[in-house]
Amino acid sequence: MSGEEIKRILLSKGLKITELAEMLGETVNNTSAMFKVKDFKSGAIERLSGVTGIPIPEFFGMQPTSSAVNTGTNNGNIAGRDITTNAQIADLQKIIAQQQKTISELSATIAKLIK
Repeated sequence: MSGEEIKRILLSKGLKITELAEMLGETVNNTSAMFKVKDFKSGAIERLSGVTGIPIPEFFGMQPTSSAVNTGTNNGNIAGRDITTNAQIADLQKIIAQQQKTISELSATIAKLIK
């Protein structure tokens, strides 16, 4: 995913670069520069999710599950993580599984073309 795609997602949520820079503790120039990459790193997405509150799956076009609600109580704590974190992990595992399936299909297609 490119930095430009991430920037569009953030702008669609009503965030301005100046606000984001303040949230990140960065200068506006540094924050703008981070979106000029062709391959936005997952660690940077995690950081943006942490400061903006936008769930990680939304950066990949997925909506968070309805169980991803943190009531602020300890009721949602599962194995040291809240329900939101567990839902995000489940969503990311689905994304990985879909990508692995696509890779397998493409590998098979390439193998056929080479023969």
